[in-house]
Amino acid sequence: MFAALVAAATASSTAPSAASIAASTEGLAAVARGASPRVEIAGPGVVVIDARGLTRLFGQEAQVAALCRQQAADRGVAAAVAIASTRTAALLLALDGAGRITAAMEPAVVVPAGAEAAALASLPIALAPATSSAAASSRSAASSVRSTSAWPMRPPAPAIAMRIRGAIAAELRGS
Repeated sequence: MFAALVAAATASSTAPSAASIAASTEGLAAVARGASPRVEIAGPGVVVIDARGLTRLFGQEAQVAALCRQQAADRGVAAAVAIASTRTAALLLALDGAGRITAAMEPAVVVPAGAEAAALASLPIALAPATSSAAASSRSAASSVRSTSAWPMRPPAPAIAMRIRGAIAAELRGS
């Protein structure tokens, strides 16, 4: 089980300042370190926690997610939180959620094991690694998606894998 925390500022349409991104990242890292010793700062305003075993300490997955979200808010960081059985699913769902955060506390996303494909199927393809940058060449995008380094834990669920292949094929055709 993995939990991903993404600061809303990193997904906003206006460019946040470097100081606010750094503060958001530090706030999320402090929340993550308070929950688990296995923490990865995956990028500016993005933190991933290896959350295996946290339910024994903090309750069910939804309670863990709500606690992380509340502690981030207590530190002044509006964050999207997603929990899934794979790192990639949690990260993509939290990135998607960060773009939709409003002032009201929306519930965190918790995906049961085995339901990742259904949860990821409706996400925009731009969230997928190596396909979101228009500046990347077709060849490098195609090779990095084929590479297992683009998917840290295991390949994506079949539904999103088909969408990624379609996007790469369109890019290679020049559409």
